[in-house]
Amino acid sequence: EAGSPIEDLGGETEIEPEPPFLAEPLLREENTLLYGMGGTGKSLLSLALAASLADGADYLGLGAIYPAKVMYIDYEDDANTQRSRLESLRTSWGLPERPHVLYKHAEASMATMGDSLARQIAQNHIDYLIIDSAAMACGADPEKADSATAFFRSLRSLGVRGTLTIGHMTKGNEKFPFGSVFWWNGPRSIWYAKNTREDAQTALHLGLFHRKANNGIIQPPVGLHIRFDQGGVTFRPEKVSEIAEFRSELSTWSKIRALIAEARRGLSLQELQDAIKDIDATVKPDTVRTTV
Repeated sequence: EAGSPIEDLGGETEIEPEPPFLAEPLLREENTLLYGMGGTGKSLLSLALAASLADGADYLGLGAIYPAKVMYIDYEDDANTQRSRLESLRTSWGLPERPHVLYKHAEASMATMGDSLARQIAQNHIDYLIIDSAAMACGADPEKADSATAFFRSLRSLGVRGTLTIGHMTKGNEKFPFGSVFWWNGPRSIWYAKNTREDAQTALHLGLFHRKANNGIIQPPVGLHIRFDQGGVTFRPEKVSEIAEFRSELSTWSKIRALIAEARRGLSLQELQDAIKDIDATVKPDTVRTTV
């Protein structure tokens, strides 16, 4: 009831730097939301990030990873399903054993199990939480503001260094996660996931686009090529600009650079305007001219 103590913001009070990265450039020590359509690869990516944090190793080839004890709170699958996925990752990475990712299957909302969960986190010295997924973890209608705000209040009370929550989106609306506007307002960092299949079964391209950053700057988009074969899953970094289906998500300047690189020659202003119109009709010709 008393809440936090009163603090003086003035004088010579030390200012702490922005939250450090745990998995660069995707995860800081803060509440992060990763959203996209179902079947995009969000859960697999999140489990791979959990394994990387648990071992303190950059298994995805993206950037620095700092060790953290991770717990995966799962509302959608079960322990055996996640253990099987983790075994596929272990096989591909050539590890002697599966990384020690702690797992908890959940039914009650995060707000309901907050007290018991906080005790388990303290007893197991958990640093980082992954919650899969937001709609089920809020325990009620995700389109109501009270549901989203109760969820984020419960996260802040758990005493962990950071969290990653997996969310979904309404089909055709890529700008915001599904539910109340507080699913946008609550997290400090938001990434949007989009994929395109390289073939029907064995490979896909995954693009990650940074939509919101309260701490630090918006990070450049991240591209991953994911292949499923021989019981394993491999991740390989790739340039988002090289995947035509992702170019509509890029800035106008990034679109222009990608088109010139693909053409391997100079392009006239008219050619650029026509080409960009084909991949993103919302970009006006005047915007292309100004950018050039």
